[in-house]
Formats: sequence, C-alpha cells, structure tokens
Amino acid sequence: MKPALWMILVLPVLWAGCAGTGNRPAGTAPSAARIRIGVLPFANNCRSDVAANLLRPLLLEGLTASGLTVIAGDSLRPVLRRNRIRSRGMIGDADARQLAAELDLDFLLTGSWDVYGAPPAPELGLSLRVLDPATGTLVRSISLGRTGEGRVGWLGMGRVDSLATLGTDLVDAALTGLLPLPEPGLPSAAGPRIAVVALDNLSESDNAGAVCSGILVTSLMKAGYDVLEPGFIRTRQLVRETAYRGAVDRENLLDLGRSYSLVAVATGTVDVLNQAVGDQITSVPRAALGLRVLDARTGRVFLARELAKAGNDHEGWFQQSRVHALTDLVSVMCDEFVKDLQNNLPLQEQERSP
Repeated sequence: MKPALWMILVLPVLWAGCAGTGNRPAGTAPSAARIRIGVLPFANNCRSDVAANLLRPLLLEGLTASGLTVIAGDSLRPVLRRNRIRSRGMIGDADARQLAAELDLDFLLTGSWDVYGAPPAPELGLSLRVLDPATGTLVRSISLGRTGEGRVGWLGMGRVDSLATLGTDLVDAALTGLLPLPEPGLPSAAGPRIAVVALDNLSESDNAGAVCSGILVTSLMKAGYDVLEPGFIRTRQLVRETAYRGAVDRENLLDLGRSYSLVAVATGTVDVLNQAVGDQITSVPRAALGLRVLDARTGRVFLARELAKAGNDHEGWFQQSRVHALTDLVSVMCDEFVKDLQNNLPLQEQERSP
C-alpha cells in the first residue's frame, strides 16, 4: 500500500478514536464506554452506614460492568470541595453544569439510601436519579425496595436471610431500570414539566418526607412527566433566602414556575411511614400520605388526596399479593396518585391559561 493512501485511511480512524463526546455528530448514539457519569454523594435517609457501605460498592461495580466510565469517590471529591458543593442526594443546576464542565461528564447520578432493616427481617430500599446537566433534565428515576420475604413462595420457600444477597438483587434490579442511558444533550421529549417540593414529615420515622418525595419523583417520571431535579428547588430557596417544605407560598410558587417553566408543583405531607417490624408473616408496612398539586402559574390547588395503605390490603390466599417492602408500598400509593393527576392534567396539555 502506498504511504499516501495509508495515511488517508488511518488518520480518520485515529481521529474518531480520540474524539470526545463533545465532538460526536448530532444524532449519533454513543457507546456505553464513551458515556461518562459522575456519582454524587447520596443522602443516607435510613441513617444506616450498613446500607450505604453495602449498596454503594455494588452500584459502582454495576455501572462500571455495564461499560460506563464512572467518576466517583476520590476522583470527584476534590472538585466538589473546590466548588463548595455540599448537598447530598440532590444537585443544583449551576453546580451540575460546573461539575460537567470540569470533569467532562455526560450525566450525574444522585439519590438516596432510604430503607434498612437488619436480619432476621432484612430490608433495603433506594431511590436513584440520572440528570443530564447539558439540558438540566432528569432522564431516569427509579425507586425500589427488597425484603427477605419478597420472593417467598409456597411452603415458605425462597426466603432470603442475607443482606448481601438482598443488596445484589436490589442493585441489579435498579440498574436494569436505569440502563441503557439515552444519548446525552438531547432535548427532553417528556410531557408537562412538574416539580416536587419536598414533603413535610409528620410521621415518627426519620426522613420520611425525603424518602417519599424521591418515590413521588419516580412515579411522575414513569407516567411521562418532565420532573424537575429537586436540587434545583433548593437553588431557588438559597437565592431567595427562604425555605419551604410540604407547602409553598404563592410568591415562591410563581417564582419556581417562571424560573423553570413549570406547569405544576406537587407537595404534601407524610403522616405515617412504618416498616414491617419483627415477624414479617404477621407484620406489614404501613403508610399514609396527604398529597396535592398546585397550578404553578396561578397557585390554584387542582388535586388533593389523602392516601393510606397497608401491605396486606389486597393480599389473596396464603398472603399472595402482599406488599412486603415499604418502598414498594409507597410506590403503589404514588402511582395511584399520579394516575389521578393524569385525569386532571393531561400529558397533551402543554400550555394552559392562568
């Protein structure tokens, strides 16, 4: 082969191999290995280092095994410290853009460890969200729970006593729901934009408002809504030197609506949030929520519901259909609420008059 012809053939290949995601032609789907994802510090809502120490390595290993380039821990910490980004379980819009620019990230993963139960009644629950910092939109959200009783069949077969086994199952299921990731930087094709103002906690369980807020975000995204990253709301609170939880005054509501082109804001309270305690054959999780949705342009409340549910509400013979995991029980409740919302705020309704 002549030298000139060799250079013509090889140079484009070398250029393509060295090009970063920023030089990718529009509409060209990236391979998993070329997607860079930053894993932010999670909120530890269950207040258990056991859950965090078990689940975080499994999550990082799973992301890496899927072919993604994962930026976490020591690679991420200095940048967070330098930019004074201290929030856990959420990220502000300006902070997200700053991190993405400094570390050449396509996506940011954030979330929380929500539920922990020790053997002999093991239980784990988590919520994960993936943010595209280029567009400022959430592209994935998932909330899942697992208990030792979750796969028990006839004659009590299938019970899991090991937290390690439960954690592996939970993370595998979560990654199945998150991956593959879409092409970064594309505009969201989701429905109307809605925000979740953190639910107030009136229950006796620590961080119940944060836990249920994350699950509500997931339910809204499953239904096709364009849901605002909760950290963006925190940004507006800092800018306006205010704070609100479980409710929002009209001035701040209208500010959120204008700042992020919102159609609606969901909020409310968690009145009861209890895991099954002791023998899970006789004990079930219980939850009660008071949820409402406000028009982000007028402040009008157009949907309000009081929901209460126990894990054995709809069980059949031999406890079939019983819900054992607290996260899954709240997910069922939030899914029902969002289905109600769709009858009041159709996905097709992109523009509404104040």
